[in-house]
Amino acid sequence: MSSLEIACLRFYGGSFERAPHLLYTESEASEVYIDPDYLSAYDIKENVVNVGYSEDRIKELYFSRPNVPLEESVVPIQTDREVREAIRLSS
Repeated sequence: MSSLEIACLRFYGGSFERAPHLLYTESEASEVYIDPDYLSAYDIKENVVNVGYSEDRIKELYFSRPNVPLEESVVPIQTDREVREAIRLSS
């Protein structure tokens, strides 16, 4: 069980580039508020689609570990394990 009552998911539509360090560009943000105790990897993708991103354009979903250089902090969300880590890091 999470200590958070509500989690804010921020979705950024953009891309990664190297110039020479890893950068995230062309970002536009959307937010969704959800109970983290009922959040799964599937729910995250569903919420991304619900805020208007086209499902066929979603290549991968990531979260970023705080206070770490971008090259080392970006983690693909593939299972609920990564979702739990993201929630733990945000609380």
